[in-house]
Amino acid sequence: MQTVEVLVASTIFTIALSLSASLARLPSAVEESKQLPENASLTSPEENEQELQKKIENDRLALQAQLESIPPPNPGAFPPCTPIDTIIAKANTVGVPAGISRTVTKIETGSPDHEAIQVSWNAPNQNQELRRRIYTRVGLGQCR
Repeated sequence: MQTVEVLVASTIFTIALSLSASLARLPSAVEESKQLPENASLTSPEENEQELQKKIENDRLALQAQLESIPPPNPGAFPPCTPIDTIIAKANTVGVPAGISRTVTKIETGSPDHEAIQVSWNAPNQNQELRRRIYTRVGLGQCR
């Protein structure tokens, strides 16, 4: 045999061996994938946490934009601020992305002038609060 024939034959032999080894492992790989639970995640916990934080931040920005879009009361109107219940109602109409939950509660300070809302974000399967934000009417531009 010539050198070229030997090289071509060894290349073909190597490719055939690697293909047969891959095909031999294929049934066990298929079985392993069938044994994974349907809700098993192939991503690491850190990637899941980062994705969750990204969803929360996007939801926070969308919520804040909607709350800031509420028209403030007319000058000279009484009360001079948008009622806190109107702000809460608007917050509850903003959609929440899948994979997180949002809770909006009224913070009462004893004075109607200092009322605010607290927004908390959680993962539905966790009891731990992941993020909290407090919005005041003045901070949202809802007072004249």
